[in-house]
Amino acid sequence: MKLTKRKALLLILVSVLLFACDRKEKEEIQPKVTAPEPPKSVTLLDVVPADTIFFSGGLQPLPLKEILQWEADTFNAFKGLDPKSLFPEIQEKETFWQRMGTELWLSYSALLLSPEAELKKWGIEEKPFSASYTVGLAPVFRISLQDVTAFENKLDELEAKVKITHTSETLGQATYRRYALKKSASVDLIIGVDNKRKQAVVMLDLGVDSEQTLAIALGQQKPEKTLADSGRVKALQKQYNLHPAKIGYIDNQQLITGLTTKEGNSVAKMLQSLASQLHLGVSAVLNELQTDGCRHDLEAIGKNWPQTVFGYTTLDLTASPSRIDSLMVLENKDKALLESLQSLRGFIPQYANNATEQPVVAAGIGLNVEKIAPFLTQRWAAITQKEYKCSFLKDIQKDIKSQQPMALAMMTGMAPGVQGLAFSLMSLELEEKKSDPPLPKSMDALISLAVKNPTVFIQTVSALFPPLAQLELSADGTPVQLPIPFPLPFPVMAAIHGSHVTVYTGEKSKALSQSLRSDSLDTPSGLLATHLDYGKYYGLIGDALQSVDIPEAQQAETKALFEAMKGVTLRMQMNMDVTDRGLEIALDMTTTD
Repeated sequence: MKLTKRKALLLILVSVLLFACDRKEKEEIQPKVTAPEPPKSVTLLDVVPADTIFFSGGLQPLPLKEILQWEADTFNAFKGLDPKSLFPEIQEKETFWQRMGTELWLSYSALLLSPEAELKKWGIEEKPFSASYTVGLAPVFRISLQDVTAFENKLDELEAKVKITHTSETLGQATYRRYALKKSASVDLIIGVDNKRKQAVVMLDLGVDSEQTLAIALGQQKPEKTLADSGRVKALQKQYNLHPAKIGYIDNQQLITGLTTKEGNSVAKMLQSLASQLHLGVSAVLNELQTDGCRHDLEAIGKNWPQTVFGYTTLDLTASPSRIDSLMVLENKDKALLESLQSLRGFIPQYANNATEQPVVAAGIGLNVEKIAPFLTQRWAAITQKEYKCSFLKDIQKDIKSQQPMALAMMTGMAPGVQGLAFSLMSLELEEKKSDPPLPKSMDALISLAVKNPTVFIQTVSALFPPLAQLELSADGTPVQLPIPFPLPFPVMAAIHGSHVTVYTGEKSKALSQSLRSDSLDTPSGLLATHLDYGKYYGLIGDALQSVDIPEAQQAETKALFEAMKGVTLRMQMNMDVTDRGLEIALDMTTTD
């Protein structure tokens, strides 16, 4: 009995061990199941060298089809025009660039007329990643494709029209076409496809370090450090609140490094390889730039002006009104210079700075004239007293020393208290009869001068221009009719409204003039502003041309062009100012109703 129990226990133990071993083997045979990795962000930054001197691209795909459709709807003049009529027929005797330029214009016009169909013909994605940058000195453009075969077929079609041939070549997983631009030069146009990434690549092969440059440009060799590694684009997007689909910069410091060193970056290395091919004069300049003195001085300038940043700030194509806003900043780190520039800021009235009255065109310059002399004197002293070691900068400094700023400073004394000048054109109707120049039938326009003490200003200027004293402008805003030396069918009035001397005609401009009374000059509002309504503006030009004698053969074509341009539904507002970041230019494009 005991033996039986022992056998039974032994059998159970063996069974358990066998089961365990069998399960372990099955577990080892079964593939390990892991959660899928989240998809990585696909951008072009991993093929862009970090030392590129120029970049324009993004962290997100660009809604290219939507942008092209927006342009087509906004600049709807293209719909009524034959793009071929704007160019003469392509002749064989014309240069490669003339033929290529004409065909690219026609292709772009076709894209505006039918974005979806044309993008499909080119094999380009409707929302592609794209980037412009440099590999050394070689400019490169890259864009993601939907259909590689369609892209190749479109190139075949373009070659036939431009009457050029190519040499087919392969590098790794990339195929490309080489076009010799000139028989006597080593510069070639490269158009290829990075098949691994399914992206088209266009570049100029300068004939220097071609193998390595091509390999990097075509994505077959990774740069020593990529833009993705640096995190620079993401940092710029965050710093300037740019739209992730469009971010760019020009790197002044990398450019200076390329010019003043022999191996500081890829630009420097390529220039060294080019040195033997350069003209003696250019080679001498390059040698001078690479001296210790020039390198030291130019690097100091580069630290103060490190880069220019640009990109979209708003990209809203589905709203009503739709808009594309952009920003450009010329960065500056010289606090003393920025403070001096900011002292020049003057007053720009609202009708030019942020026009809501929808003028045809408006513009304003904000300039504190009283600060011009101190600014010039200060900057003149700063430049002439600096100890430069670079011969080029020494020569510039010598020329500046011979130009004393006192003469200009004396001239500014003739405009005491002036803070800005602006104008607005609300409407203009021309006489139907032909004349040269065309005569106005009616006009609604305003010119205003912002000045601290208008009465004192008029008295000062009257001493130089006696007829002005006869106007007897009153500080209470009473308008006075200006004596115009030629007949006009409408009166032109002048008045003082608060801190503004105004000249106007028309009811809308009269109201704008009176509204300036409440505008104080205590707070500067910028340096420059412009506003343009494209449809109204081109309509005026078209009307003006009808009043001028035009050759009969061109009349119909000219009339059709400007009639179509009247339909452009776009307003542009541009503002330039100096901030703590540097010189900033904001451009807002908004559709009209």
